[in-house]
Amino acid sequence: MLPSPLAVPAPITSLSPFSAPFAVMMLCLWLLQSRVEQPSLQALGGLISQISPLKWLGALMATGLSFWALGRYDLVAHRHFGTGFDNRLVRGAGMAAIALSQAIGFGLITGSIARWRLLPTYDRCKRRK
Repeated sequence: MLPSPLAVPAPITSLSPFSAPFAVMMLCLWLLQSRVEQPSLQALGGLISQISPLKWLGALMATGLSFWALGRYDLVAHRHFGTGFDNRLVRGAGMAAIALSQAIGFGLITGSIARWRLLPTYDRCKRRK
């Protein structure tokens, strides 16, 4: 069968689902650049240095507590499904997966891949049943 002259090459069509979110992001950033005042790097350093060490410590403690709580979500799910994983391993994998997915983006995909890689014995657990 001859390709249609209007057919789009495969590499372009495979990238199109990923390019739409980036195009929207770039449009939003372009629209916001005139409305948002950004401090210079020197001013930013001064603003950060105004935060007291006690506030930094409080922020770090709140962050640690929130990641611990999010790791508990994974623990509850594994207990519900009866996977038999060690509680500490599950919490750690959950916390790492959430941190990674929040930093990279695409939370569902990156979090799932991180959990899959951090819990490599899942295949063995599934085969036992």
